Amino acid sequence: MTIMLQSGDKAMTLCFVEFVDPKCALTAMEALQGYKFDDKKPDSPTLKIQFAHFPLRLSPDHGQTAA
Repeated sequence: MTIMLQSGDKAMTLCFVEFVDPKCALTAMEALQGYKFDDKKPDSPTLKIQFAHFPLRLSPDHGQTAA
């Protein structure tokens, strides 16, 4: 899942999140989609969440070194 900060016509990727299963990912997406950082400001940035599309999946030990 990709989480982006949306302000007007500009968007910035904040992070990527991996979930144990699709149901958990969908629950998180539904709960946070469109979250406004400041309810008092009409033009406050909002979260835009979408499922990430990666052509390759990283191995579970990616980035770890052997001791």
